[in-house]
Amino acid sequence: MEISACPRVHASWLQPGPCRARQRAFPKPKPGFVTLGCALAAVHQRRQRAARASAGYGAGEVFSAPALTEDGEALVVWLHGLGDTGQGWSTTAPALQQMGLPMLHFLFPTAPTRGVGSKGMKPSWYDVPTLDPDQIARQPPPEGLLDGVDYVLDLIEPHVRRGIPPQRVFLAGYSQGGGLALAAALRAPRKLGGVLMLSSWVAEPLPSEFKEVPVHIFHGAEDPVVPLRTAELCRGQLETAGLRPRGHAASNALGTWAGMSCIQWATAKFAGACMIRPGHRIFLRSLPAALAENPSALRSICTHFGEVEDVWVRVVNRTATVHESWGFVRFSTAEGAHLAAAGDWQQLLVSAGFPGSVEVLPAEAELEVSESLVAQALDADAKGAAHFDFESFREHFSQQLGRPVLRRDAELIFQVLRKQRPDISVKAQLSSAKDAESGSGSGILIITAYSTNYAPGNICAAANHEYAAKHGYDFLCDALPGRDMLEAVAPRDAHTWYKVLMLRRVMAEGQHSHVLWVDADAVVIDQAKTLDSFIQEAEGRDLIIQEDLSAECRVNCGVMILRRSKWSSCLLRLLWEGNLSRRHHCKPYYEQSALVRLLIEAGELESRPQQRLQRPALSPKVCILPQRRLQTNRLREVQLDGPERSFIFHPLFASEHFAEDKASKFQDCTVMGVLLANVYAVAPEC
Repeated sequence: MEISACPRVHASWLQPGPCRARQRAFPKPKPGFVTLGCALAAVHQRRQRAARASAGYGAGEVFSAPALTEDGEALVVWLHGLGDTGQGWSTTAPALQQMGLPMLHFLFPTAPTRGVGSKGMKPSWYDVPTLDPDQIARQPPPEGLLDGVDYVLDLIEPHVRRGIPPQRVFLAGYSQGGGLALAAALRAPRKLGGVLMLSSWVAEPLPSEFKEVPVHIFHGAEDPVVPLRTAELCRGQLETAGLRPRGHAASNALGTWAGMSCIQWATAKFAGACMIRPGHRIFLRSLPAALAENPSALRSICTHFGEVEDVWVRVVNRTATVHESWGFVRFSTAEGAHLAAAGDWQQLLVSAGFPGSVEVLPAEAELEVSESLVAQALDADAKGAAHFDFESFREHFSQQLGRPVLRRDAELIFQVLRKQRPDISVKAQLSSAKDAESGSGSGILIITAYSTNYAPGNICAAANHEYAAKHGYDFLCDALPGRDMLEAVAPRDAHTWYKVLMLRRVMAEGQHSHVLWVDADAVVIDQAKTLDSFIQEAEGRDLIIQEDLSAECRVNCGVMILRRSKWSSCLLRLLWEGNLSRRHHCKPYYEQSALVRLLIEAGELESRPQQRLQRPALSPKVCILPQRRLQTNRLREVQLDGPERSFIFHPLFASEHFAEDKASKFQDCTVMGVLLANVYAVAPEC
């Protein structure tokens, strides 16, 4: 496609340039002439680079901020304004990467120093004879603009060659840099992902024909340097040319978009709108489990419809056998997405070795996430407040958005939840349960569980059973093979989640007023101490637990006492299936991290670690005991007498798969084995 108003077009980047009319006008070169043509093109490019170097391009340092993740990396070339430098803007990269855009790789080049009219010598991408859009439209490109275009495209080329798709290359510019960003995008050999213009203007007459590129214009309503009227006229020119730009204007203290908060907001909206393009995606639901776990195979299947740029799949394991999956596939062209939406997927899946079916829907134009949009989606959610499931909402909302819900979207969703649907928050659900009448029950039950190949389990269970019998407490122990234990807690992939399952079960049975959970490697040492002393100290709290040896871990749930109540049952339900705990399901010992998160959300635990407790800390429903009061893993504290002696010795034999060949050593040589044999007259068994 000929670009008549652009005298120079950059023709590299692995493929021919964007001028399809020019490609049709010339015959395909014979193979023998390809090498010579490439050599001549390389010589021409070297001469152009030498000319730009003599003009000062490349003399300034290019500041780079690599992406924080290689997954879906995208490149942003950030062009400064008149009199500024790349270093002056480089500090914006970390803030933008940490606000949900870790995939962005930033380049901050510096313009050469040149004379700019009456402003004297200063860093400038090109001459600025006027800011009047009408005059600019009647004049040739200003001096230096085309050299700047070639310089920018040369910066991009090595990154495209190493694998970043041109569709994930974005040009951003402030003031004068915005005009250069637009000019470079129009001359790129392949279509770029988008252009961001901050307080800028169109620096040259627009071409009559070009490939559409997303353009976003952000301008201060009170800009004293580049009037808002200029931006409005430039936007009109872009619309007339068929670019369909998106414009945003706002007031702030500076009047321009130079403030960091404005830059962050503008870049987030720009990236959110351009990273995934409308019309090129399909939405998938209910994929075969094996295919959902194999994105590369899904990509290979989708290539039957066209070139695939990206595949994104989310798998939610509800149980060991029930899996839910959904995702997006992004194609290079809208045609590929349309063919995929209408294709015969069942036959393709069988041919690829994944028999089954999949629901395929076209993903329409992307919507910008706002509080009102989130509120509407929540209102449309058919499930009751008490059973709100974030994963299900995430799937429905992603389909509505036309793209996956990102981290910054999730943060906004939870903000709206707290404001407009406070009844489904952790604190609200626990508060509601707190107000309800507690169930009946009497007596105390001590429970524990371990996998049968875990040697300490049998030894500790025997000793704890003796303690329960001595004080008239009931005792319950689940000992089962590790495989069966994992099947019981699936899709959670850690044995330690079995304690939550077992606690929920005994709480539902409702035969006891209090339940003591003891980890499989914990044993009661102070056999004279009763549980009534802890219950009285808690003054009616529903959860009695001890602070952890690590201040960051906060509390240790290896030993804890729960009072049978609606609040305790609600806490265990949220711990087992709630949205806040799902991220911890497949990490050993992270049921404790999930519990800490829930207690913080419920207002029962401080959000940050405080100084060590000297006395019990009482919140409305939780009693947190100081270290060593309930349990210890320090042998010297086991041997103490009197009030300093800890109640339970919890040495933390961490492995669920305690080796059988170590069992006899544990029985014969460890202090635990001697201690149990002496204190309880129990012969340790393995």
